[in-house]
Amino acid sequence: MQSPTISQSEYDQRKTFLDDIKNLTKDECKEMYRILKKNNVSLSENSNGIFFDLALLTSESFKELETFMTLCKTQHNDESARVKEMENFRVDTKNF
Repeated sequence: MQSPTISQSEYDQRKTFLDDIKNLTKDECKEMYRILKKNNVSLSENSNGIFFDLALLTSESFKELETFMTLCKTQHNDESARVKEMENFRVDTKNF
């Protein structure tokens, strides 16, 4: 299988994506697995997890994963904001 040619900017996006994967929940990882399987991405699996070569993904497959990652990051940020708001509310109510 020949490796797809990607630009430097796409390489940088994939490198950032790789760092972002570390912040996904177990359910989010399962959804990513479903996306990879749907796109017929070659996977390997062992007791440490499921692995795939990010450099071998087609641009279309990567864009789909990137869209999913954006959704996950948005949800994480929204949840963090809600937790912070609740904590601020808790502190405010203690001052009464």
